[in-house]
Amino acid sequence: MNDPEGAYAPLEGKLRVIATILDSGWIESNETWKLQALGVAFGDAHAQKLMLEWVTVEDEYGRDPALNWPGTAIYSYPLTTISKRIERGEDVDARQLFEMACKLLTDMAYSGRYN
Repeated sequence: MNDPEGAYAPLEGKLRVIATILDSGWIESNETWKLQALGVAFGDAHAQKLMLEWVTVEDEYGRDPALNWPGTAIYSYPLTTISKRIERGEDVDARQLFEMACKLLTDMAYSGRYN
């Protein structure tokens, strides 16, 4: 492909990149920073589909990037969503994980309990 940024821009492009990297085994379970980079792409896909905003959350443990559903107290931490599973030795189906997370976030947002 002659336009890697163009290929990554659509939602499907992000999911394809993540799935290809995971399915090909290009990242080892001990390469946390690389797995967390996939988490950023995973978060970008969620932000794109659900119109979430990247924010920084600070607490007594430090600062972490998170996604926020605007107008709610709903936060998602995609940076470690993939890495934690791979480090535990789990197989990760990126598309299935993405759809499950989208459903959970949508259900939370529309339940009215988090506004």
